[in-house]
Amino acid sequence: MASQSSTEIDVQAATILDGLRSLEQLLATPIAREALAIAQNAETAEKYQFLSRLSKSLAQYLERKGDLFYVGFLGHFSTGKSSTINSLLQLWTTSFERDTAPNPTDTDITLITQQKNVGSVLGVIHEGHVPIRLQTVEAPLLASVVIVDTPGTGDPHLIEEIARDFLPICDLILFFLSAASPLDQTDLPLLTELHRRLPFIPVKFVVTRSDELRADRSKNISDKNIDATKRARFLAEVVRRINQLLAPNVYTEDRITLIDNVAQYKILELSDLLKEKSDPSDPQSRITMHGHKLRFYITAAKDLRIFFSDFLAGKLAELTKIVAAADKNVLRYNELVRISNDNRTRAWIDQHLAIKKIENDCIWTLQELADLPEKIGGFQHVIRQRNDAQTSLRDVAQSTARIASSRMAAVARSALVSYFGEMLGTRRPRDCLRR
Repeated sequence: MASQSSTEIDVQAATILDGLRSLEQLLATPIAREALAIAQNAETAEKYQFLSRLSKSLAQYLERKGDLFYVGFLGHFSTGKSSTINSLLQLWTTSFERDTAPNPTDTDITLITQQKNVGSVLGVIHEGHVPIRLQTVEAPLLASVVIVDTPGTGDPHLIEEIARDFLPICDLILFFLSAASPLDQTDLPLLTELHRRLPFIPVKFVVTRSDELRADRSKNISDKNIDATKRARFLAEVVRRINQLLAPNVYTEDRITLIDNVAQYKILELSDLLKEKSDPSDPQSRITMHGHKLRFYITAAKDLRIFFSDFLAGKLAELTKIVAAADKNVLRYNELVRISNDNRTRAWIDQHLAIKKIENDCIWTLQELADLPEKIGGFQHVIRQRNDAQTSLRDVAQSTARIASSRMAAVARSALVSYFGEMLGTRRPRDCLRR
């Protein structure tokens, strides 16, 4: 990014804007809105709104009238942000002096710059729970600088909103710590959210109340009146905690500035640092300040593209599963219908064959019938019964005749025996018969 000119950056920004607007037009179509369920899905609705805000912000950035360097003042309340602003802009005892009470003093995000820069101040991406206001101060430092003063808060929702919607316009973030309680639990949520969402924005740590490190506590802090051992031990501990929290980033002591607003210790050096980085006559400074913003727009645009493409890919995968399941159901239904039709056809054929057999049997039977006889004696069963009766009568007559003949023969024999017995006297009738 450092090798690019501001013109090249503007060309890239315009290209990104064209892409964002094309995506907006695509997602505005009824079929896309229905596919993304924008009316029902809170996440897609939020991303869609963010796309619109991002596009408008980038368009406003391209229409800027000047090169402004945005410095975000970030930190928990009572870490000295407001006091440092008063020192840098020389607002002490003026009508513009910012309140420095130990409790949270401001619930707004305040954009502070000179009046001539108002037309070039970028609109933030979104105004939500944290109100935004613009304050003009004719301080020399603000010739090309916009100080973004954020409220100190421990509310995780407000922390997320600040990091998401307001800090992306910054070219540098000054994260404030107090030497009285460096990097305690109250600092962690805000610093963690900053590291997670905006890793591309440079961060410099400003430690206020450096008078805690004085060698002689009866005198104001100065380079000569500072306990070197205590200072080294303090900075080493702060660096250790920061690197432990923001791994894999590696921070060194040169990213930490010790100041004291009461003694105005190192305030001038901090002011010179901001002037150096915001110098519009320095091409490298202009590239740097615009490069950070372009990096934000590129990152946000990529995130939106990935979100919508992944969402639609998920919908497409889900639809593919539904279609595949439907195809299986259709095949199964067709198979069941085919089996049912085959069974029904087979049953119909069996029934048809049974009916044809009955029909054929009836026709054959009708064809075999002879003409009916004119007399009852002509029926076959009558003839059979008559023949059976005649045979039975014949058998009975023959049997009766045999019995009668046998009986008559016996009677005749008996009569003859009696007769010859009487005739022959002493001879036995049996002997007579033999003779």
